[in-house]
Amino acid sequence: MKTWNLETNFLPHGIKKHTLKSGHTELWERRKKLGRGAFGTVWKETCVSGAKAGSVRAVKQMPRRHVSLVQRELIALAKFYIAMDFARYGDLESHISHRLPERETALIMVQITRAVRCIHEHNFVHRDLKPSNVLVVCRRPTWHVKVADFGVAKNIQGMDLHTSYMGTRGFMAPEIYSPSRLSAYTAAVDMWSLGTVAFRVRTGRLPWDSKDEKFAYYNNISSFPDLPLVRSGSSKRCKNFIEAVMARKPVDRLTAEQALGHKWLRRLGNYVDMIYNRCS
Repeated sequence: MKTWNLETNFLPHGIKKHTLKSGHTELWERRKKLGRGAFGTVWKETCVSGAKAGSVRAVKQMPRRHVSLVQRELIALAKFYIAMDFARYGDLESHISHRLPERETALIMVQITRAVRCIHEHNFVHRDLKPSNVLVVCRRPTWHVKVADFGVAKNIQGMDLHTSYMGTRGFMAPEIYSPSRLSAYTAAVDMWSLGTVAFRVRTGRLPWDSKDEKFAYYNNISSFPDLPLVRSGSSKRCKNFIEAVMARKPVDRLTAEQALGHKWLRRLGNYVDMIYNRCS
């Protein structure tokens, strides 16, 4: 969550040469295109020389139009790159063609919620939480996941958020669609998205089929659509958790810290720590 720059020279054939603070160098070679989104292209790279030889990483290449003014002033490069851990099992979306058992869902949500807590503690809002932005390090039944893709994340320290339509429609909080100039949206938009992810993983579908249905709930015209949760055999604690992070009013939604203390998640903290040690 801190500004970090690495002295890099771009060599022929997709090779990057990093000069470390110690004076040592590393050569990384681009091997495979992993995917492309609205905010850049992700490549698989392998270290071919240096202390990390044989290591693999994912690198996101972002056009300059998606780099903030401050970053443009700091980095005099034609393009902007973000280096990340490489997750060999892809994203969570590719693993949830069918709904997952409740315990596995809770394990995943503990980890995502911890990531959101960290993001919010550093005064950032992710704004695009969804299964395809959650990377899978270890697969079921243990599950080790990481939140990724901060392409539309925003530092909210000392500023209001008014940008509309930022994120992915099915997972966006209603207030993002048309934020009022008088009432900017807050980090609570991530909690709504987090609840939508939990609903999707547990039931295999989204809570609403259309924007109109979502706003009917948001405007207190209809109740929360808990029938898919009931049909999936979800516990009362699971349903309560999802509804608590998807409360109509942003101020009524659980914070990430409160969500981790919810009865549905809090007993799994130690087990998740064990998973981290096993998969690291």
